[in-house]
Amino acid sequence: HPEGQDRVSFTPTAVRSALPDAAGQPWPMGDGPAAAAWPAGLDRARVQAAVDLAFADPGGLTAAMVVLHKGQIVGERYMSGITKDTQLESWSMGKSLTATLVGLEIQRGTFRLDDPAPVPAWRRPGDPRGRIRVRDVMQMSSGLSFTGQDDRHLDPTTQYHDHFFIYAGAVNAFAYATSSPVEFAPGVVGRYRNSDPMTLGSLVRQAVEARGEDYLTHPQRALFDRIGIRRQVLEPDPWGNFLLSGYDYGT
Repeated sequence: HPEGQDRVSFTPTAVRSALPDAAGQPWPMGDGPAAAAWPAGLDRARVQAAVDLAFADPGGLTAAMVVLHKGQIVGERYMSGITKDTQLESWSMGKSLTATLVGLEIQRGTFRLDDPAPVPAWRRPGDPRGRIRVRDVMQMSSGLSFTGQDDRHLDPTTQYHDHFFIYAGAVNAFAYATSSPVEFAPGVVGRYRNSDPMTLGSLVRQAVEARGEDYLTHPQRALFDRIGIRRQVLEPDPWGNFLLSGYDYGT
């Protein structure tokens, strides 16, 4: 929680999948065995050897591995104590979830990839961020000033960079990211910074709530139920913004 507060600034909502039990549906919409035979021309022994190699070094701490071939599971293995039902933190793979949710908005016609990013504060006359397109943010080339672990001018013993601050700072992550000033021209410098996925997340939330829909259940309804995901956990900040640059857990 933010300093001096003992509660969150949003009303939590129960998120439930509308899908039937996974055991009764075949992969990929469920956990039942697929009817397809082993793919012709695919060497089963070599696939298994590759999976085993991923677990060969205990120091690698490989928790789980699933191999798909044209959508069919051909390899699967788990660390001791881990199963197919274990919620594993997927960290920055959540950025792909954000990109997919943005893609759904583009499909709906909410905005286009080359439109100026519709962040309200950026649309004010004269704001230099008004030139930033959705595409620039998707490509992590927004040019926003946002410090990261590769900024050598920061002293890691005394300074905490923005890239990680959104996780531990108890701030409104979307507002924190979109309030950043411009450091580079958009579309010129590509940098791995959480400002950009947070900005995209704010665009998704803005669009969902403008339609009168519930934001907290939106990913389950609009995406996960469509592709067979029943138990993806998306962790929000104290203001209810999904931190999909890292705090997301899936089986």
